[in-house]
Amino acid sequence: MHLLFPWLPFLIPIALVGAYMALLFASAVLEKQDTSFWVPVRAREQTENVTSAKLLSYQDGTGDPSALPQYVLNASDAAYNAGFLFDKLVADPKAYQNKVLATIWFSPDRRILAVCAGGTVLKMPSCRTRLITLLKDGRVLVTADETDAGDQSGVYILDRIIHVTFDELLAGHRNRMVQHAQDIIPFPEESATDACLAVLKRRMETMIARGLAAYCDPDHLSWRYTPWGALRVCLNFWTQLGQAAGQSHRVNSKPMGTHHVVNLAQSVYERYERKLEQTPQSALDLPSDKS
Repeated sequence: MHLLFPWLPFLIPIALVGAYMALLFASAVLEKQDTSFWVPVRAREQTENVTSAKLLSYQDGTGDPSALPQYVLNASDAAYNAGFLFDKLVADPKAYQNKVLATIWFSPDRRILAVCAGGTVLKMPSCRTRLITLLKDGRVLVTADETDAGDQSGVYILDRIIHVTFDELLAGHRNRMVQHAQDIIPFPEESATDACLAVLKRRMETMIARGLAAYCDPDHLSWRYTPWGALRVCLNFWTQLGQAAGQSHRVNSKPMGTHHVVNLAQSVYERYERKLEQTPQSALDLPSDKS
C-alpha cells in the first residue's frame, strides 16, 4: 500500500475528474428535458381562467414581469439600447427546480435572435446570453457569453466569448456574421419567441435522428440524452475547457450581473416597449468585410 503514496498527488486529481465525468454522464442520461423549452410567464393582469397548458402561473414560484434577475435586466437594457425589439418574457418550464427567466429579442432586420436568460438551476446561479443567426442550410451561428453543455447536433456553429458585456458579445457575433454574409437569411418566424423555439426543436429532432437523444414518453413531452449522446456531452466538456483556457483573462472577470432578482417599477413589456421607427438601426449594421 505504501507504494501508492508517491502517486497520490497524481491519483487524487484523476479520481476527482473521473467522478465528475461519471456524474456528468449520469445526469445527461437521467435528466428529462421538456420539449416546450421555454414557457411564457403569465402577466399579473391576466385572469385565472386562462387554459393554456403552455403558460406558467405564479403558484409555482415563477417570477413575474415586474422583476428580473440582475443579469437579465442588464443584458436586456443593453439589447434595448442596441436597437433590438423585445418580444416576450419566458421561463424554464421546470419552474419547481429551475428559477430561470429569459427575455427574447429580434434585431429589426430579423437576422439576430437574442436570448438573455438568468436565475438558478437546482439553486445554482445560471446566467447566459445567446445571439443566434440563421443560415441557408438550416444551421445557426450561436455566440454565447458562458459555457454550457454544448451542442451535439451539429445545428449550432458555436463560439463563446466569456464574461463580456452585451455590446462586446454583439460585436463578436457581428464579426462572425461577416464571415458567413453570403449564407445568412432572416428568420422566417413571425416572432422572436417562435424563432427561438424553432431552433431548439430543430436541434432536438436532429439529435434524436442521430441517436444522440430520445423521447421519454409516447406524447413527446420530454426527451433525454442516450448513452452515446451523454458520452458526447462529456467529451464536449474538454472542448469547452480548452476554449476557456484560451480566454483565461476573462474567466475570472465578472459577468453582466448576478442571478439576484431586481424589482422593477414597471412591467418588462412597458420597460421595453418600442415602435420600429424608434430603433437605432446604425447600432445593428454589419461591419464591412475588408478582407
